[in-house]
Amino acid sequence: MMTRQVTFVQSRHDASEWRTLILVSTQQQSTSPIDVEAAIGQRVRVHREKRGWSQAHLGKLLADFGAPMNQPMIYKLEHGSRPLRVNEVQALAFAFDVSMDELLTGRDASEKIVAAEEAYRRAWGYFHALKLRQSDSRVRWLAAEKELKDAQDASDKQRESVAEARTALEAARTAHEGTGHGKH
Repeated sequence: MMTRQVTFVQSRHDASEWRTLILVSTQQQSTSPIDVEAAIGQRVRVHREKRGWSQAHLGKLLADFGAPMNQPMIYKLEHGSRPLRVNEVQALAFAFDVSMDELLTGRDASEKIVAAEEAYRRAWGYFHALKLRQSDSRVRWLAAEKELKDAQDASDKQRESVAEARTALEAARTAHEGTGHGKH
């Protein structure tokens, strides 16, 4: 008989992000339950036992949430030999006061909150660094702009001085020639 083996592996995608990878391999064996359901069943058993509930008690709670199950059905679910419907996963999540995602992946919401907070802090740090760089660039740009304006003003003053010197030189030359000393 062909079965699929599904393995959940936590791996770091980059310095900040954990991802759950699902590795699927096909093997020739004689086992019947699908491993994903077995993993969910184990999580159900852990949550049930942590609360001190019997399988029968959990079945009654599930009935209140619209997914009635008797004790043998819960036993099969916990051992991965009973397929689950989506509404049953939802009812289990309500009964245990956890997210459906936690039942499906084994990762609780607090881990996701911590990861989201870390990503937010990192993003804020990047944003702040960019703002500082932008501010520094603006300061350098304004300083360069002022330096250019000062250089243009100095150049304009030098042109005026040169023009004034030429005018004075021409006036002096004209005056000198008018006295008769300019021609030999």
